Amino acid sequence: MTNIYSAIVELIEAGQTGVLATLVAKEGSAPQLPGAKMLVRPDGSIVGTVGGGIPEKRACQAAAEVLCTGKAQLITINLRGDPGASEPPCGGRVTIFVEPIATPHPLLIFGAGHVGAALTKLAADLGFRVTVIDERPEFARLERLPGAADVKLGVGPDVADQLRIDDRTFMVIVTHGHANDEEVLRWVVASPARYIGMMASRRKVKTIIDHLESQGIPREQLDRVHKPIGLDIGAISPTEIAVSIAAEMIAVLRGPKGC
Repeated sequence: MTNIYSAIVELIEAGQTGVLATLVAKEGSAPQLPGAKMLVRPDGSIVGTVGGGIPEKRACQAAAEVLCTGKAQLITINLRGDPGASEPPCGGRVTIFVEPIATPHPLLIFGAGHVGAALTKLAADLGFRVTVIDERPEFARLERLPGAADVKLGVGPDVADQLRIDDRTFMVIVTHGHANDEEVLRWVVASPARYIGMMASRRKVKTIIDHLESQGIPREQLDRVHKPIGLDIGAISPTEIAVSIAAEMIAVLRGPKGC
């Protein structure tokens, strides 16, 4: 049997989320003792057990909610059994703590200029795992980007095979040129990313969006892009703009996922 702690490590190293259910209390007869644990992976597979039968079913149901909301739950389960149940009732009651196991959300910042550098440090302090992408060698250097976990030399699409994008990924487009912004947006807009934001004036945004739509990119994909990026706090300096972007990302992170 796979060791539950090894499975948790494997999950984290793969950059995935999961849920850990721990039996914390029992009254009367129950199939497991306090301390029993069960890991629920994103695909619904499990490692370990909190008792099988009713406890396992209820814990898996709670795990699905926790995966969606990111909020832990404490559930109490009566083990009296249902009429006609195939398994005999234990007659006791168990309490299970169901908590998320979450790796840092990936943040891909396209552009290592003033705003990109300021956002890198701030986002790292907020718990994001930051990767910065820029095609300029003099900018794409870890030593000038405190907080970055990784730096890729390229525009975006040309390093696609080095970047993993899933429904936990945040992406910020703050490149140094109109053409680069459009190229990156064309590539990422159909991705499952949790957040996509592009820094640009309203006029520039309209030009890029209209052009991409004329090339056949569905409007509903383009409408999900946060543009112009960031909350409207009257930001002027690169650091202030980074704060507005980070605030918007937090609002998305803490808001409903629609699952």
